[in-house]
Amino acid sequence: MKKFEDNRGVIIDFENGVQHIHSVAGAVRANHYHKTSGHDCYLTKGALNYYERPVGENSPPLKLHLIAPVLFSTGPMVEHSMQFTEDSTFICVRTGGSYTPEEYEADIVRFDHKLEEENWVYTIQYIPITKNHPTNV
Repeated sequence: MKKFEDNRGVIIDFENGVQHIHSVAGAVRANHYHKTSGHDCYLTKGALNYYERPVGENSPPLKLHLIAPVLFSTGPMVEHSMQFTEDSTFICVRTGGSYTPEEYEADIVRFDHKLEEENWVYTIQYIPITKNHPTNV
């Protein structure tokens, strides 16, 4: 297990394809894509704006506003960025390979452009369904 901490928060990497990540409000994470792998993320606390678009496209990215608890996924060859609107915690599980830190680094391509600063297509807001939610009657 390895722990990484900076002004964005803390990442605990269990080195088996699973990470526990805490991010402070205002932090931006990701700004990369995976060549062959992806990840499933379960936001357990907080909220974030998630941006994505296929690699090589110049179209505006899709923006999703996600509020915990919610599960979201990223596949290979999809540029993505996360901008946290609240202090947040999520579990990230890598899919499709690249489980060791070395394999992960070989599979990831970081980019300098900021998806969160581009014009985006539209916003979809995912709100958790709770016991008292009107759709759960």
